[in-house]
Amino acid sequence: MRKILPIFLFLFSVYSYAQIKGKVTSIDGSPLDEVSVYFEDTTIGTSTNEEGRYELHNPKNGVYQLVFQSLGFQSKTITVTISRQVQKVNIQLMPEESQLPEIKVSRKPLIDPAVRIMKLASKNRTANANGMKKHTLDFYSKGFIRLNTDREKYLGQKIKDIDPELVSDSLKRNLIYLSETVSKISVEKPHQMKEEIIASKVSGNNKGFSFNSAITVNFDFYKSDPNPLIRLISPLSPTASSYYNFILESSFKDANDHLIYKIAASPKRTSEPVIDGYIYIVDQSWAIYAVDAKISGSSINYPMVETFELQQSFIFNESANNWTKNIQSLNFKGKILVFDFSSKFSYVYSNYREVDTFPNRTFNRELIHFAQDSNKRDPQYWESIRPIPLTLDEKHNYEYKESLLEAKSTKVYLDSIDRVNNRFTLFKLIKGYEHKNSFNSTKWSYRGLLSTFAFNAVQGFNVTTGVAYSKEANDAAKTEVGVLLNYGIAENKPRFSAYASHLFNKIDYNKINFSGGMTVEQFGQDQAPIKNLINSIGSSWFGENFARFYQKDFVKFEYEQYAFTGLRMTGSLEYANRKPLFNNMKRSPFIKDKVFESNNPIDGADFVNPGFDENNILKMKLGIDIVFDKKVVSYPNKKIYIPSSDYPMLSLNYEKGFSSSLSKYNFDFLSASTKYNRSLLNYGKLSLGLDAGKFFDGNELAFMDYKHFNANQSFVGSNTTYDNQFNLLPYYSHSTNSSYFQAHIEHDFKGYILNKIPLLNQLRYSIVVGSHQLYIPGEKPYHEWSIGLNNFGFGNFRFFRIDYFRAYQGSFKDQGIVVGIKFLDLIQK
Repeated sequence: MRKILPIFLFLFSVYSYAQIKGKVTSIDGSPLDEVSVYFEDTTIGTSTNEEGRYELHNPKNGVYQLVFQSLGFQSKTITVTISRQVQKVNIQLMPEESQLPEIKVSRKPLIDPAVRIMKLASKNRTANANGMKKHTLDFYSKGFIRLNTDREKYLGQKIKDIDPELVSDSLKRNLIYLSETVSKISVEKPHQMKEEIIASKVSGNNKGFSFNSAITVNFDFYKSDPNPLIRLISPLSPTASSYYNFILESSFKDANDHLIYKIAASPKRTSEPVIDGYIYIVDQSWAIYAVDAKISGSSINYPMVETFELQQSFIFNESANNWTKNIQSLNFKGKILVFDFSSKFSYVYSNYREVDTFPNRTFNRELIHFAQDSNKRDPQYWESIRPIPLTLDEKHNYEYKESLLEAKSTKVYLDSIDRVNNRFTLFKLIKGYEHKNSFNSTKWSYRGLLSTFAFNAVQGFNVTTGVAYSKEANDAAKTEVGVLLNYGIAENKPRFSAYASHLFNKIDYNKINFSGGMTVEQFGQDQAPIKNLINSIGSSWFGENFARFYQKDFVKFEYEQYAFTGLRMTGSLEYANRKPLFNNMKRSPFIKDKVFESNNPIDGADFVNPGFDENNILKMKLGIDIVFDKKVVSYPNKKIYIPSSDYPMLSLNYEKGFSSSLSKYNFDFLSASTKYNRSLLNYGKLSLGLDAGKFFDGNELAFMDYKHFNANQSFVGSNTTYDNQFNLLPYYSHSTNSSYFQAHIEHDFKGYILNKIPLLNQLRYSIVVGSHQLYIPGEKPYHEWSIGLNNFGFGNFRFFRIDYFRAYQGSFKDQGIVVGIKFLDLIQK
C-alpha cells in the first residue's frame, strides 16, 4: 500500500489540475463571445467561445481578482479563491454605461475631438508599441472554415465524390476545416519575432499542421502597415487623416478606472484599404484599448472574401506599465465559385514575460519552427491546455473525423477512395488522367491531348503526350519517371524523350534529374521562349509564325539544392546534337493569302539557309540564387522557404559550351540578374528587374546559344508583372552574342490615385506605369514606356491588365495596346 499510494498521488496530481470555467452572458441570458477573461494585474487570461464559455487552466493556489472585459459591456471584477479543483464562475455583464463628450461652443469651424485624440495616439505609437522591448508570451489559436451550402452537386459531380468526408452528419455541420495551435513567441522590438509551435491539431488529419500561426495573423495598428500579408492603412498612421473620418462617439471607464475613448473610424473612400468600425484609445497614455472593425475584401485585393471582421482587446500590464494584446478574432465570409463560406479564428495572447537578453541566434532566418511531434499531442494534452472551450459543433467534428482516422489509413478505405477518383472517362483521354494508389503513395498519370495541342509552321498541328509514374516516401522524398511523345502531322515524324528525377528531401530540396531524347526546341528555349499558345494562335489564325525551331537530340544531367537558407545552387551538364529544321507548312490552313516566313531566325526571307550549322556540343551551367533576407518555416520533415522583400534577389550564372564538333561554337558566358518587389506602404508596389551579361569567345556563336530577350509581337501579355518583358520588341531582333544590359521598372499604384477619384474608385482598377530599357554595344539603346490599368475585369473576375506602350530607339519606333491575361501561363507555357 505504501508503494501504491505515492503512485496514486502522482497520477492524481497529473490529471487533477486547478481550473476555472464558466459561462458569460448578457442581462437577457444571451451568450457573449470574445469576452476577455483574465487575472487582474497579470497577462494570464483567455476568451469566451461562441457559446459564451471559457476555461482557465492550472492557476496557482491563492486569491485572485478575475476580470471580465467586453466591448459594449461594463467590465466586471470578482474575487476567486483557487484550490486544487474545478471552480465554476458564471457571470452576467451589464451594457456599457457610456457618456457623450462635452463639446465647447466656438465660432471656429468645429473639429471633432477624435481628430486630436488620434493625432496624439499616432504621435505616441512608437512609445506604446515598444513598451516591452524584449519579451516572450504564450499563444493559442482556434479556428474553423464553414461551408454554407446544401448543394449536393457541383458542375454535375456529387459533392461526396469531390470529398467523401462531406457526407454523413458532417455535411449538416459544414465544418470543412478545424484546427488549433499552441506556441511560444519571442519578440525583440521593433522588428524581430520568432514562433516555436509546440502543438498543432487539424481535425481529421493526424499528420497535418495548422496554418493559423501568430506571425501570419499579427495585426499591429501601431505600424503604418499593420499586417505584412495584407495591404492595410492603420488609423494611427501619420497619413491616416487622408483616409479616415474620425468621430468621438462616447467615453467610459474600465475596471481599473482608465478613461477610454470610443472613436468611430470610417473610410473617406470605400475603395481604400482601411478599416471601418471602432478604435478605442486610452486617455493620457494614448494606447490602443481595443479594435472592432470590418475590412472590405475587395479593398485589400481579396475578391473572394466579402468582409473581414477584426476584433482586438488589450489589457493593462501593471508591471511593464503598458497595454498588451490579450485576445484577437478574425472572422470572414465570402464565396468560392458557387460555394458560400464563413470562418471564425480566435487567438489568445497570455503570460507576457520581459527578458533581459535572448540566447544567441534566437532571431535568425527561421520565422516559425514546428517542434518534433507537435502534431501528435494526445487528447489529454489539449484538454489540459485549451483556453477556449470547444463548441458542440467543434466537438462533433473532432469526434467524427477522429473516428475516421484509423479507417482512413487502411488499405480498404484508401482503395475505395481511389476507385472513385480513378474512374476513367473518354473525356479524360483528352483532358488527362491520373491513377492513384494512396496506400502505396504512387501515381500513374497520362498527359492529355487538349493542353498540349499546338500549331507551328515546322510541324503543322502537333501534340505532346506521355505517361509518368511517381512515388512519394514519408511526405518528403519523391521519385518520378516519364516518357513523352511529340508528333507533328505536317512532318509525319514522332519524337521520343524521357526523364527521371528524384527529390531526396524537403529540407534542402536536393534534387537530381536525368533526361534525354529527341525534341523540337525554340531558339532561346531556356531564356525567352515564345508562349506555345500565343505562337499557335498567331500562326494558325493570323499567319504569323513567331517562333523558330531546331531539333535537339540530347542527354542531360541536372542537380539543385539549397546550400543554406538564402542560397540555392543549380548545375547541369548536357550533350546535344543540334540540327536545322525547315517549314513544312507554307501558310496557315485558315489564312490562305499569307505565306509564312522561313524558319531562319536571322532572316525570315531566307528559305535556304537555316541560320546555323548542325553541330554537337557539351554545355555546362552553374547557377547561384541569393536572397539576402530569405525566411524559413521549419516543419519536422521539411522547410518552406519564404522570400522577403527588404532586399533584392541576386542570381549569378556561368555557362560554358565546349568540345563542339565546330570549334567556333565553343563559348563562355557570365550573367547576373536581380529582382526586387516591395510594397511602399499605401503608395503601391514597386517591381524592379535588372539583368546583365557578357559572352567570351562567342563571335561566331550558334544562334540558339545567343542571349535572347522576352519580346512580344502580339497584342497579348501573359505575365502578372512586366519585370523581365518587352512588349513591342520584335522576337530575335536584338538577340546578341556580345554583352548586354536590360532594366525593367514598374510601379503599380494599387488604387493610390484612382481610389481618390469619385466614380472611378468604384471600378477598383489601379494605374501601372513602367519603363523598359535595353543596351547592346553597337546599337542605339532601346526604350519602352508604358501606362496601363491593372485589376481589370468585373466583380471577382479581375485577371486582366491593359497597357499602352511606346517604343523608342534613337527616335519613335512603335506603339501599341497590350492586353495582359494573367492566367495564361496556367493554361499553357
